[in-house]
Amino acid sequence: MLRVFLASVLLAVSLSAQIVAPKPLSVTGVVELVPSPLSSILCAPPEYRLACSGGVFFIQSGSVDLSALLGQNVKLVATQIDPACPLFEVTSVVSPPPVFLELCGTPAVGCPVRLRSGPGGISQHLLWASGSPGLFPFSVKRGSLLLGMPFFALASGVGGGVEGLAFEFVLPSDPTLVGLPLWVQNARRDVGPITGPFILGNAVCFSILPGAVPCVMPDC
Repeated sequence: MLRVFLASVLLAVSLSAQIVAPKPLSVTGVVELVPSPLSSILCAPPEYRLACSGGVFFIQSGSVDLSALLGQNVKLVATQIDPACPLFEVTSVVSPPPVFLELCGTPAVGCPVRLRSGPGGISQHLLWASGSPGLFPFSVKRGSLLLGMPFFALASGVGGGVEGLAFEFVLPSDPTLVGLPLWVQNARRDVGPITGPFILGNAVCFSILPGAVPCVMPDC
């Protein structure tokens, strides 16, 4: 099943390059302010962006109060304003999002980290990782892949807990990894008598820290 869904991801990446007319898409992530130095180099200076989007998803809205969403993880439905500009007009918001990913712990060499994919219930969860961000829309229902190419399968599992499925990792004690940037995204679907489609969650991002940083045990 992981192989089948990975194939559909690659197909979506291919088809996204062929989209000409703007059409609604959806993304999940944390809304944050754009640092002022960035606003001067964009084709249309925005005020807000999606966290961990790496400059590929800036947002504005004439119908949604984005300031009220600052710091929140939400699902946004939006349309790109200009194909030459990574600025999107948000038309609706789903809060809380149907699928989410949390990172806790210290992303330093030799330290444990936890990635929690939710929500819970009897469900299947997938994780992918990449060294860069991207934007490859599937559909409004299924969301968008927020990882750059190439990306790779990181983990998968089935969980039934209330808080979702936790994936535990210990980062290798390899000093050559310090400074390496990583983006991780999840997908989740219900399993059981009625099996739903995979829905993409938000991306989390970090750069691996040196081992001198004290490890904080994961608590999410």
